Amino acid sequence: MADTTLVTRFSEESLEAFIVRRERSGWALTNRFIWPISAKEFLESEKPLKIPELDDLLAGKNPVSILLWPPERSLSHFFWLPPLLKAELALAAENEMDGLIPWPIEQCQTALMIRREQSSCRVFAVSTPRAPLETAIRKLADHQLEPKHIFPESVILYEKIPSAPKSSSKEMAKECTIYTQEEKKAVLGLICQANFPRQEFVLREEGVESRDRALSNVFFALAAEGFSPERGTLPAPSLSGSPGPDFSFITRMLAFVFPNGTLKRDIPDFRVGKLASTHEKKQLYHQMKSLSILAGVILLAALLDGVVHYDHITKQMNNEEGLLTAIASRTLSPSVVVDPISQMEQKEKSLKEQRALLSRGTDIIELLRAIATAPPEEIPFELVSMSIGAKSLNLSGKTDSFQHVETVRQELLKNPHIKELSVQSARLGIDKKTVTFRMGGLHD
Repeated sequence: MADTTLVTRFSEESLEAFIVRRERSGWALTNRFIWPISAKEFLESEKPLKIPELDDLLAGKNPVSILLWPPERSLSHFFWLPPLLKAELALAAENEMDGLIPWPIEQCQTALMIRREQSSCRVFAVSTPRAPLETAIRKLADHQLEPKHIFPESVILYEKIPSAPKSSSKEMAKECTIYTQEEKKAVLGLICQANFPRQEFVLREEGVESRDRALSNVFFALAAEGFSPERGTLPAPSLSGSPGPDFSFITRMLAFVFPNGTLKRDIPDFRVGKLASTHEKKQLYHQMKSLSILAGVILLAALLDGVVHYDHITKQMNNEEGLLTAIASRTLSPSVVVDPISQMEQKEKSLKEQRALLSRGTDIIELLRAIATAPPEEIPFELVSMSIGAKSLNLSGKTDSFQHVETVRQELLKNPHIKELSVQSARLGIDKKTVTFRMGGLHD
């Protein structure tokens, strides 16, 4: 991290910049500037930002630029989510915020602070329209001060939050603490529950009494929601006789956010996703470049392996196809082999049909013999029709009397292949001399 850091914040009345130097013993505030530039002017896309003092002072230093985003231009909420992966948590948090803010979520930027617990995640989310953010980034970039990080302004109060939570249970009592940063024309506040941010707010009231009343209203509102609010530790007052207000909260904030010079984990930052900083994009580009090279090497190796494997399989298939054609030629001879698989399947089907027919050939012959020889020679008998199924037997015929119909049935039943046989119909013909009958039964 660079030795010089620029922290910029703005309100409805002014734009403020702090130049802070990082030393071995900590952070030291070296310069503070304030310009009568309103938030409207700062965030108006057509009007350029003119801060020549910073250009001269920071020339050649390449400082890390940080922008603090005021609570008036964002909405913060606290909620629970399942223990999802980091990328999934961001998407789930945006979906949750979509129903809590008045702006379309696809036009907003969301900063997240997440605490993972045993079976869930606490989430503190701050959403703001993306267009003003983009304008602020572009205007600071015109002075070579594109912000690397854009934190919610309430981050200056995070160093007051105890690190160990009172309880991690969702069923804990509704206790909350309000931390504040009092300045000349405003009170910045952060409501915490179980030592975790719940909501940020700002009170811009003229006069101490008006601000105290407004802060009391915050306490009353929380009590009305069933909370038991208490006041957090107040900032240390300025030493008696020291000129001007105390801005040590800036150095305390940097010491908290950048312990050992590196960004603390899970600090809510608007410069993510579509608004990731140039530095982060370069890092991502280098990572993607390295991954692309690695992926290219892996893909090339896979292609070479695939070519070798394909060639081996092609040779094996050609050998097997030749073997199959040779077998089909011997099997189907003298037929010409055109499609060995289809022709052999057709041959198999034909053989199965022949086997099914021939497997019952002896029985059918026996049945035909029984039907032909069953009636005694002295009984006139004429077979009109006959059908033999897998197990069924049906026949019709003619004789000269009803008694002879029964005689024919009894003679047929003497054959061991016929299991059942009954007369289904028998009637006397018009000539009064011929009986037409129909029988049905089962065979083995």
